[in-house]
Amino acid sequence: MTAGAVEQPRRYELALFVLLAFAISWAMHIPLALATLGSGDPTASIGSPLNLLAPWGPGVAAIIMTAVVMGRRGPGTLFRQLRDWRVGIRWYLIAVLLPGGLWLVGRALDALLGRSYRIESVATDPDLAPYLAGFLIGAFVYTLGEELGWRAYALPRLQEHRTAMIAAFVIGVLWGLWHVPTFVAQGHTGTDLVPLVVSPIAASVLFTWVYNSTGGSLLLVWLFHTASTITGYLFGELPTVTDELVGVAAAVVVVLAAGPTHLSRSQPRQRLSAMPAPQPHPPVASRR
Repeated sequence: MTAGAVEQPRRYELALFVLLAFAISWAMHIPLALATLGSGDPTASIGSPLNLLAPWGPGVAAIIMTAVVMGRRGPGTLFRQLRDWRVGIRWYLIAVLLPGGLWLVGRALDALLGRSYRIESVATDPDLAPYLAGFLIGAFVYTLGEELGWRAYALPRLQEHRTAMIAAFVIGVLWGLWHVPTFVAQGHTGTDLVPLVVSPIAASVLFTWVYNSTGGSLLLVWLFHTASTITGYLFGELPTVTDELVGVAAAVVVVLAAGPTHLSRSQPRQRLSAMPAPQPHPPVASRR
């Protein structure tokens, strides 16, 4: 691949990545959203293999773009980040336990405010409980597809010329918009969508904090995302805005404690220039 061939997609690679990620996922989720609104029949049911691939839109887009820009070794730069596991036990504890801790804080605040409600989750729904093991396994598979795209691919590139805080905000906005058809398919419309679309911004700050503080470990943000998803499956999402407010408060604490430039007290922000680059092909000897 010549330098000229690489330069054009390199210049627009983030924009192309976003378009690909949205196109792949929305092609499967928009029909489901329209069916929920009564405007059509879904081309793929919620349980079909085609629809189950939708969360991998960002991951597939990242694999495609790294292959186009960096050559056949490009996708390896994404998966290589899974090998960054020597990050200290405290980050494993944070990744696994923080989502549940934030959920408990939300419950405690609602109790103090006198809010009482019945929590519905996969674990408590008699129709879904038999499939709980499948949900838990699926959480690992689907979250890896998202993290390959948003964190392993997009975040280092955004942080090349931006602070970690700005990069996290941009990804959070895109992440929230990317989820819109999924939220609609789940029955959320109108003003119900606002906190759901905004909450990924705060979550993106926390994910960036974990990623940067562990030296760009895809493994740790994958565990963090999976733990967040499993927390929702087991305990249910809070039917109040408390969950979103707790997430925002946690993000504010992280920004104040770690600083907006790197969102890490011990590591610089992870940038593309720090990522492993593919080795160039040796020059072809000219014949005389």
